[in-house]
Amino acid sequence: MKNILIITFIALAFGIITDVNAQRNKDVVGSISGFVMDKSSGEPLESATIQVFKAKDSTLVTGGTTEKNGFFKIENVQGGKYNVLISYIGYNSAYRKDVLITGKEKDVDIGTIKLSLSTEMTDVIEVITEAPIMTMDFDKKVYNVEKDIVSQTGSATDILKNIPSVTVDNDGNVSIRGNGNIKILINGKPSGLFGGDDNTVLENIPATSIEKVEVINNPSAKYEAEGVGGIINLILKQNQGFGYNGNLSISSGFKDRYNINAGIRLKQEKYALSLNYSWRKFTMTGTGDGFRENLFSDSLRFLDQNSEFNGRMNSHFLSAGFDYYFTKQHSLSLSAGFNVRDRKRDEQSNSLFTDINNIFNSSFISKTFADESGNNIDISLTHKLEFEKKGQELISALSYSYNKNDQTKELRVQDYDINNNPLNNTPDLEENIMNGKYNFITFQSDYVHPLSEDSRLEAGLKFNYKNILSDQMYNTFDYNTNTWVPEILKNNNSDYTDYIPAAYLIFSNKYKNFSYKAGLRAEYTSVDFKVVQNSNNYSSKYFSLFPSLFLSQKIGKTNEVQFNYARRINRPNMRYLNPFTDYSEPFNLNQGNPKLNPEYINSLELGYVKYLDFAVITASVFFRNTDDPINWYRTVDSNGVSLVTFKNLGTRNNYGIEFISQASFTKWWNTNINFSYFKMDSKGNDGMKDFDNSTYSYTAKLMSNMSIPNLFDFQLSYFYMGRTVSAQGIIQPYQSFDVAFKKDFFFKRLSISLQLSDIFNQQINKYNTSGTGFISENIRKRDSRMAMLTLTYRFGNDEITSGRKKKGQRENGNENQMPEPDDY
Repeated sequence: MKNILIITFIALAFGIITDVNAQRNKDVVGSISGFVMDKSSGEPLESATIQVFKAKDSTLVTGGTTEKNGFFKIENVQGGKYNVLISYIGYNSAYRKDVLITGKEKDVDIGTIKLSLSTEMTDVIEVITEAPIMTMDFDKKVYNVEKDIVSQTGSATDILKNIPSVTVDNDGNVSIRGNGNIKILINGKPSGLFGGDDNTVLENIPATSIEKVEVINNPSAKYEAEGVGGIINLILKQNQGFGYNGNLSISSGFKDRYNINAGIRLKQEKYALSLNYSWRKFTMTGTGDGFRENLFSDSLRFLDQNSEFNGRMNSHFLSAGFDYYFTKQHSLSLSAGFNVRDRKRDEQSNSLFTDINNIFNSSFISKTFADESGNNIDISLTHKLEFEKKGQELISALSYSYNKNDQTKELRVQDYDINNNPLNNTPDLEENIMNGKYNFITFQSDYVHPLSEDSRLEAGLKFNYKNILSDQMYNTFDYNTNTWVPEILKNNNSDYTDYIPAAYLIFSNKYKNFSYKAGLRAEYTSVDFKVVQNSNNYSSKYFSLFPSLFLSQKIGKTNEVQFNYARRINRPNMRYLNPFTDYSEPFNLNQGNPKLNPEYINSLELGYVKYLDFAVITASVFFRNTDDPINWYRTVDSNGVSLVTFKNLGTRNNYGIEFISQASFTKWWNTNINFSYFKMDSKGNDGMKDFDNSTYSYTAKLMSNMSIPNLFDFQLSYFYMGRTVSAQGIIQPYQSFDVAFKKDFFFKRLSISLQLSDIFNQQINKYNTSGTGFISENIRKRDSRMAMLTLTYRFGNDEITSGRKKKGQRENGNENQMPEPDDY
């Protein structure tokens, strides 16, 4: 705590010094002016919306509209650096960054802005109070999460809970529209962080490092075909604006939960530097109850179980970036991230077996002590070249990712009699030692070539190489020799390698109000899987084509209809393929299936977009067909031992509707509402029993943001998940209600926020399963109700810039052309 106070004091002192420099610009009052025209006809656009945001934190400062001749002038703008958003219904929006008002240049003319009719979904949604939370491109939705109060603290998991279409259950499992087979990327690239447990990884990524989240329900041919439900791309924060700035935040919560985040960024005309650090300590407790009926056994007919667990996580996350600009069109970027973590988990499970007449048979208590540690490093080198022809560019990236994970788990099983007395003083002791290494190399090159003002050609190459080494060793304790004895037959050492070269080609065009994008992706998959113990090698090689098609028809300036189709694949990973049995829990075994085939998915979506003065509303109908889906398959033997494996069973159809609304009712209140209703039909047969199942389900999500002037910011989030289905059972509904408050001080240099999660303690997982020889019911509850208090301080002179444009540059036609809102 002493070190924390010292760091805080230094940051405060440093910030006070920088505030003196920033104050000089605050005494200046100027204006921003220009013209807005239709790019095709040259006609002025009357009543186009002009919004002026602070470059530092995207806070809306002022705004206005254009006159009949397209002219606008925003007066009484205080000295400083701003970003200006120009939008008009039915047109692509324009975004001018780094507009500087100083004592030397008070009145800034940004020239003539030419807007073109939109060829994609709305680039920017008009939000009166602040920069848009959600924007839409042709094939993805982009969410600006910096305005989410949760981003002041917490993890990537907490951020995803508030994203429309995305679901995070009580165990941290992430899905899109109810489908958990998704692909998670960081800055558009796969990461070695996701080589193991995705849930734990997302908990280790600090929310403060995330700027945007892209949700791609139906990815085009540009994206790799892996991921049935779609892609989630986490965009980490980058340098914006010239000068330097930084932040320091400290969070504390109930039950031994703490966060510290710090970052500093520097940008000059030729280079940019960034450095971020995060420390996270997190404790989680929970309980579980289970009941299982073993239909093939009379003596071990019923099994009752209850359990308690306690988990503790400690992680450090360090990232750094360096960008060098040879020219404005030519840059080289190097980024690196390092994560080191350790996690401990203790669990006690009480089990009671009774016979068909509910008479005592046996009882035991199992205690598990798990100690896990690991580290990860990501390194990426990106080269970007923009040609003289507008829109023509070549981006190439080489990335390397390494992940190491070690775990030691000790299992103690003690048998008890009917009076709950130990049967002996020598409980069964078993030790499981797991070591894993993950290497991932990827190279990608994307080229865009405009053919005309309305058409372009995109092409790209990608190569993925992945190697996973996994060693599992089992030992049992021998009381006679007082030593650990290896169990050779249970040991499992495996070596998994895959490489996937791919290429794609996309052509997009526009004719009047009709736009289309057609693409084709080719991927060759080579998988080699070796199991050392039985000397078996498994290999699989196949070639696949993945077409995609996106259509858009505008109806007037306020309506748009869209249709898209894409083919996807879900390849079985090492966990699904490994034939060795996992004996971590003696009555709940797990085993992979090396004969699994990949899933192929055909996904279609029809959407409608309505633009209103105060809101944008989207409605979608979607259908997804999966042949030979990979399903969990559970059986129970006559001794009451459950075995879970994986099988390709039958077909699965998902279809439903989705509704998303983003609205600003006043200058201080905006909402985002998401509702999805879908049906899932699963049909399968294992040769003995049909596993046909069907259910209706829905999700509802509400996020409301209120910024009450001169008081505080308030955020309310609610989520409801209807029941979902698998081949052998149903997961019951659950819900969550969260609130957060934030108060700013000293011109938003200092802020205090309070986050309350699951305040009614309703996040409970209940699931019922049945299959050959068994029926079971299970309940799991994590300690999801918590409170976090965060103190954040921001410093820097980002209002001062050495890279402002000269007057002569603004008069140049190329300088007047605004970047697309992808730069936003």
